[in-house]
Amino acid sequence: MPVGGTPKRKQQPAAGTADATSSGGWNSGGIGDVTYITSSIPTAANPNNVEKTTQKELIRKFLEMSPQERIGIGNRLKSAGYQVGGLTGQATKDLRNAYLKAYDDLNQEILIGQQLDFNTFLTREAGTGGGAGQGPRQPYTQDQEINDMSAKTLIDGIVKNLTGRNATDDEVTQYTAMIRAQQKKNPLVTTYTTKGGQTTGSRTTGGFGAQEAQQFLLDKVSQGDEAKANRALDAYSAVVDLFGGLR
Repeated sequence: MPVGGTPKRKQQPAAGTADATSSGGWNSGGIGDVTYITSSIPTAANPNNVEKTTQKELIRKFLEMSPQERIGIGNRLKSAGYQVGGLTGQATKDLRNAYLKAYDDLNQEILIGQQLDFNTFLTREAGTGGGAGQGPRQPYTQDQEINDMSAKTLIDGIVKNLTGRNATDDEVTQYTAMIRAQQKKNPLVTTYTTKGGQTTGSRTTGGFGAQEAQQFLLDKVSQGDEAKANRALDAYSAVVDLFGGLR
């Protein structure tokens, strides 16, 4: 289960800095360039999707925004609890630092197992009362749902391992539904700690991820007649091998 403490709403760092969870190097000009994970939301083409971008690229994108776009992102950042300063449409230092700080917080949330991108992160933060002076933040519940491709890959692998054949279409449908039912019963729940009206940490518990789904399927498939027969045959073969074959 993803469990971790993620500092929130700290004093915003100066541009060009980031928390230790972000990786970075030095470019030829001697200026540090940090890399952030910007999305971990799975897609049909890539069930283990991870997208990254550099701080340099984020700043370029920020500077290329229109004044209206900067006001729009500034309002979203403000609703999520970031200190953006006055919103005039200009690329101010306060707005830039809030923008980068949000990406750094997103990076840390992904590292503890959350499936998020920038938009879903800001929506979540605004929805859980992230703004300063709004009182303690309520726990945030995040549902999980394995996609069809990941489910089929997992089910095929376990069925083949236990029975020696690929899963049928009916089995894929049946086991996928069973995994999703377990995921619905066990959502990820993030709770927050606060001090002086500010969020200082978080803890995520629950969830039904890949490891839980694998163990769940092993338990289910291993109880079937084919799996039991396969285990008996393996045991018989092992005994025969041990004594050098039948005579």
